[in-house]
Amino acid sequence: MVGIDRPALDAATGMRGPVRRRWLAVVAVAAALYAVVMGLSRVYLGAHWLSDVMAGWTVGLAWALAVVLDHRVWLTLRRR
Repeated sequence: MVGIDRPALDAATGMRGPVRRRWLAVVAVAAALYAVVMGLSRVYLGAHWLSDVMAGWTVGLAWALAVVLDHRVWLTLRRR
């Protein structure tokens, strides 16, 4: 990531400062529920096939894991 993007990402996701684990869990569950409901509604409305939606979920999950991994690596390197 470009250096200017990191503070923007941190500010947008609320990762700066202490974060309560309960609040983080609520936001994660709400985001996951939103993605599932949105994907299933696209299938129900006939806009996409189920396989398309499942591929989108897979790509989204891979991207989220990559962002978390990047953040952890960044924190580890920053401490050095």
